[in-house]
Amino acid sequence: MKNSTLPLIMAIVGVLYCTPLLAQDEDPTVALEQLEGEEKIKGYNDLYKEYINSEPEKALEYAKIAFELSQEAEYKKGIASGYNNLGVFHRGQGTLDKALEYYIKSLRISQEIGNREGEATAMNNIGTIYALKNENDQALENFLYSYKIFDSLKLESNMVGSLTNIGNAYSSKGEDYRAIEFFREALIKYESIGQKDKLFDPLTSIGNIHFRRKEYDKAFDFYNRSLDIETENNNVFGQAYAYSNIGTVYLHLKNYNRALENKQKALNLAETVGAASILQEVNKSLSEIHYQFGNMQKAYEHRVAYDELQHLLNSQQTNRKLAQLEVAYEFEKKEEELEKLRAESALNALRAENSRIIILVGVMGAIIVMGAFFIVYTLRRHKEVEVAQ
Repeated sequence: MKNSTLPLIMAIVGVLYCTPLLAQDEDPTVALEQLEGEEKIKGYNDLYKEYINSEPEKALEYAKIAFELSQEAEYKKGIASGYNNLGVFHRGQGTLDKALEYYIKSLRISQEIGNREGEATAMNNIGTIYALKNENDQALENFLYSYKIFDSLKLESNMVGSLTNIGNAYSSKGEDYRAIEFFREALIKYESIGQKDKLFDPLTSIGNIHFRRKEYDKAFDFYNRSLDIETENNNVFGQAYAYSNIGTVYLHLKNYNRALENKQKALNLAETVGAASILQEVNKSLSEIHYQFGNMQKAYEHRVAYDELQHLLNSQQTNRKLAQLEVAYEFEKKEEELEKLRAESALNALRAENSRIIILVGVMGAIIVMGAFFIVYTLRRHKEVEVAQ
């Protein structure tokens, strides 16, 4: 069996989102309905951010409300956020050109109103699209631009996200020596701002670079450090991720006993949180390990589990994309309706203005005619009086 297992790769950092903090049965919109104006819009956008990863359809409904409120209030910052949210959804379902279109709209509005943070966020997100298209030079240019703005605004948490993206861009260009510099700077900044819980990403990215270089001792070091961080954070998903990466290194070293030990730990942890993406990779590795041990029954069972998970993930991804497309379509349709209404309103205003002008011209024309008639009449009377005399 061909050894094709690789460490789990970290994704490019786009917009950062948080996990829902509200109780499952609690309606988060109740309190928002008591708010008005920009506070209400911000509240719905915050809900979008909370639910984007767990319940994307619900998230976009909140974004839709925020976008409509922003349009009605002509609140351009909110409109820019709405375009950004649409871009995130299109990126998630793979329509990258559409996502890029909305990110550019968000960028232009942010630049128009002088919202530097919004401008940097849009540039960063545009960079993620270029990265997904493997246009790494263009991606890097956008990431560097966004980093400079975040740096000027002293938004350190955003800066670290940009640093990680810059590192990923250099890594994709095959310039690992530069990528490591940015990942290490991200590590330093996360520690300096007290966000040690986020060290996992750059630690894993550095570990992946050392793994590709076949510098396995260094890969072990960074993977084990990432495991320590996630153990301290009590993050089961992250622990499973780290154990899987450690197991992969042992697998490439043909140390099948240690590979089995770590992959099994990853499997047990991933099962407790239903981490299907990790379970898929781990089952593939376990199939290979048991094949090397000559245990064909277990090798077959794990291969079947891998195939089933692959089918499940593909189905879920397809269903999610369809659901996102449906809600995004409704969002775009509402946007088009609002644009149409604004156009009709402008046209009606123009017609009303034209009507007023026509009436005014008519009245003025009538006055001029009456004035001329009066002058002619006055002259005739004056002439008649002169003749009579």
